[in-house]
Amino acid sequence: MKKYFTTFGMIISLILCATQLNAQKVYMVTKGETSTPYYDLEEAIEAAEAGSTVYIPSGVHTVKGNPVIEGATRSKTILIKKKINLVGAGADEGVLHGTVIEGDITVTGTDANESYMTGFTLTGALRWDNVSGMILKRCKITLYFIVSGKGTGNIIEECLLLKDVINYKTMYSGEYRSADDNMGLRLTNNVLGERVAYLKDAVIFNNVFTIEIMSN
Repeated sequence: MKKYFTTFGMIISLILCATQLNAQKVYMVTKGETSTPYYDLEEAIEAAEAGSTVYIPSGVHTVKGNPVIEGATRSKTILIKKKINLVGAGADEGVLHGTVIEGDITVTGTDANESYMTGFTLTGALRWDNVSGMILKRCKITLYFIVSGKGTGNIIEECLLLKDVINYKTMYSGEYRSADDNMGLRLTNNVLGERVAYLKDAVIFNNVFTIEIMSN
């Protein structure tokens, strides 16, 4: 009888442990054959080495903010300055199936060139500043998508962009450049929401437009 209760107690403990793990979001950071779990999105991104992939599970993930970025409108921003890939479970709005990131994401600097992003909904704005060779695929961006600073060869495919897609002056590098410095953005197979503006030498192919198109 004593052995029975001991075994039963062990089973209950394992169930409780598994329940707690399931309730806690796990962010896997992989590079090569090495994978490391984290339990905080921003911690996972901060710890990821250049060339790593951060896997973001389904559910809602609220950005706490970055003290490096000044200003209330940018307080809840993930700031990325290295080449990493962000991979979510999908841009489905359903919490059980899709990945929703509540906040903004800014990728800045040439060290972040050729990063890849896919499979999530971003409720804020996405900004690529002074980067080249970026890929955004199968994502939903609720607010603005902005390219700024110098850059070329950036690609957006199969995304839903609800607000502006715009080429604008740089914000984080300490100097202002003309919009023409970021060139050759490629937009293919997207649904574009309100405005596409000031894109230099852009390739815009096979998109659904519900917006006003402007050129400089």
